[in-house]
Amino acid sequence: MGLTNKEREHWQDRIFARIKLASDQLVQHCEPDFRERVSERATELARKQLGVGQQFRCLEEKQQKLAELERDFERQKSIIKQECEQLYEKIGDLIQLPHDCFHWTHTLEKEINSKLDDLSLKKQTELMSQSPLGQKLLELEAEQQALIDLLWLAKNSKQVSELWDKLNEALNQVQDFVGKSKVPKAR
Repeated sequence: MGLTNKEREHWQDRIFARIKLASDQLVQHCEPDFRERVSERATELARKQLGVGQQFRCLEEKQQKLAELERDFERQKSIIKQECEQLYEKIGDLIQLPHDCFHWTHTLEKEINSKLDDLSLKKQTELMSQSPLGQKLLELEAEQQALIDLLWLAKNSKQVSELWDKLNEALNQVQDFVGKSKVPKAR
């Protein structure tokens, strides 16, 4: 008898949970702040590559100032909003977004953030591939995706059992990596 979608979803959830736990333990053992550092650096590189780093710094300053001024005069608030919109337009021009986005600042902001997020993810992968820990995490992500793909092709519980064995083998390699790691665990 074949596997139901509910059974596949069950096994998918278990695979995700096991890989996430192994990834979290690996990061905690080797470099607890690894993901945050990679994410921040990737965003910085993405902004730099798009040529909008300075504009984003300026925009962030203006947004901070806007939050402070909201309790002040309405006139001052509208001036700062106008400056932010002009910065969004400059950023939009620099990353070649269509001008029809400029009519609504929130739409333009979403477009900019979407483009920035996409590039930032690519930069995270590049940065992660430059360190042994990052490489191991990328391997785990690839293994997870391969197992999930195979899970949805599985026809019976024997094939699921074989997938589970592959998962255990991958997780054992993570434990071997942690054991060989020269980086002391943070306290």
